[in-house]
Amino acid sequence: MKVDIVTFKELFQKDVQYQVPIFQREYVWTLENQWEVLWEDIQETAEEYLKKLKKLDNDRAKAQQRTRRHFMGAVVLQQKQGTIADTQKCDIIDGQQRITTAQLILDAARDVIGGTLGDRRAKNLEQLVGNRFVEGTDRFKLWPARSDRDAFRYAMTKGDEGSDSTPSGICVAHGYFRDRIEEWLNSDFDADDTVTVEKKAHALETTLLGLFEFVTIDLAVDDDSNIIFEVLNARGTPLSPADLIKNYILYTAEKEGRQGSAEELHDKVWGQFLDPWWSLEVRQGALIRTQLDIFLNYWLASALTKEIRSSRVYPEFVEYVREQSQSSAEYSIQTIAGEINRYSKIYHGWYEYAQDGHPAFGGFFRRSWRCGLGGMSPLVLWLFAQRDHGLPEEELVRIVGHIESFLVRRAMCRINTAGLNRLSVTLLGRVREVDDKQILHTLTSTLTDMQGTLRWPTDDEVEQAVLEQPMYGRVGVDKIRMILAALEEQERRKDPYSQSVAEDLEKRTVEHVMPRAWHDNWPPPDGTNHENGLARRNLLVDTLGNLTLLTGKLNAFISNGPWHVKREAFSEHPGLYITQDVQKTQEWSDDAIQNRGRNLLYEILKTWPRPSSEPL
Repeated sequence: MKVDIVTFKELFQKDVQYQVPIFQREYVWTLENQWEVLWEDIQETAEEYLKKLKKLDNDRAKAQQRTRRHFMGAVVLQQKQGTIADTQKCDIIDGQQRITTAQLILDAARDVIGGTLGDRRAKNLEQLVGNRFVEGTDRFKLWPARSDRDAFRYAMTKGDEGSDSTPSGICVAHGYFRDRIEEWLNSDFDADDTVTVEKKAHALETTLLGLFEFVTIDLAVDDDSNIIFEVLNARGTPLSPADLIKNYILYTAEKEGRQGSAEELHDKVWGQFLDPWWSLEVRQGALIRTQLDIFLNYWLASALTKEIRSSRVYPEFVEYVREQSQSSAEYSIQTIAGEINRYSKIYHGWYEYAQDGHPAFGGFFRRSWRCGLGGMSPLVLWLFAQRDHGLPEEELVRIVGHIESFLVRRAMCRINTAGLNRLSVTLLGRVREVDDKQILHTLTSTLTDMQGTLRWPTDDEVEQAVLEQPMYGRVGVDKIRMILAALEEQERRKDPYSQSVAEDLEKRTVEHVMPRAWHDNWPPPDGTNHENGLARRNLLVDTLGNLTLLTGKLNAFISNGPWHVKREAFSEHPGLYITQDVQKTQEWSDDAIQNRGRNLLYEILKTWPRPSSEPL
């Protein structure tokens, strides 16, 4: 058995064909789980190389040497017996998804660069996707599983359009990477410098040929590959970023030489993470991660003022430690561990605020988590840490109030949360540069200046979302419940005799006042144009003005019944200020929905105000 670290170039430049054995499954990687993250890694590495190239006066060798490598994972290969005259064949015992994807990326890059700059520029890539001087299937560097062969042949020879007879993720993957490469080559990279398409193509080639690496385990012909495959795919649990960071900290502490330092750090810093809460799994998009891994991601993004993808947490942490050790004479691994400890208490405190109904911050976290706070968490983590450096609590309350307004308004207007990670880093970079008195103004001015999908919706946009757009069915029920519960809390604070606002209102049921199945018991107003009236009614029943909270779900007969039946049922759920006007209404009509919508809109704009844009 031989183990090596090899680049794409070293793996594919020789005349060889890697074959997927019969026991391996077909190609199963997808956009959400693998392709998108992998392309982001490729783009990030190529752009880092371009920055190094500029900094080093176009010294390509030094730029490549100083650009971080990307590890693609391990592959296990076993050479097959053959004659000297034959193309060398190797079975892929493990890692066929990685190798297949690498071939699709290399071929997509060859297509785009060749089509844009001419075939001569794609020569280096051509050598990595085809064997020379052979015909038939031996010309391919990879020969996939039986069910993927037609699609692979089609993608590697005719492009990615595919055909009706060859539906496969392989064709889709080839097209995805081709589109991303073409898009990147023709996009602006650096506003302060003109980076030509030729230079970007060179950076992409350098990245694919020399900056992405595999660990290869080469088995001899007579090694038992089945045993190796079983061991590699056994029931062991892979190490998480938290495990790797913990090991790195304790190992480094031991190396730094102070007796007992590793044990001390484990007890004082890492011991707290033995609390089961840190092992709770939370879904983030397509990923399921523990609270500890999520926290470390947020903390590192805050420390570096940089967007950190989940797959990059550990390598970015190692780089951060190295940079700190080189730039600060006061550095020690104990200092970094102490920062993790301090920030972890802040992060855990957020959940205690939400659960205990903290008067200043409990509502903020309960509401904002439903509206995209995850993407803004590195910024919020840093802001809460500034209390230890003199930021007054009342100022922090005003700051997070604006963040909540930004997030809740976006949720009401159905604006996607994509991009909030990058926005958080942008805001963090700006507020770090000002003193405590300027943080609120800097943050507010930046947010109000944002446009497009990162905008802070105006009062007019919120008005349209509340009065003219169906909210139920388009905005998640959990968000509607949160909005109504927040308005209820605001009303209760005005009444000294009201029930405690700490009551968990967000567990109540969202109910339509006029039912969605209104046709049997709720005739439209007299004189209404039939077609327009139906369309208007169907829209209004799902607007916020027709929605309320109840302590429990009504049965179908009452829920869809006439107003006098439903009104009586509402009286059995007392204590909600936001339903009092509903209960007092003698006839619940289209006009009543609109009037209540305007009243709720007025409270919404007061609860989540948006200041006018001011220059920085």
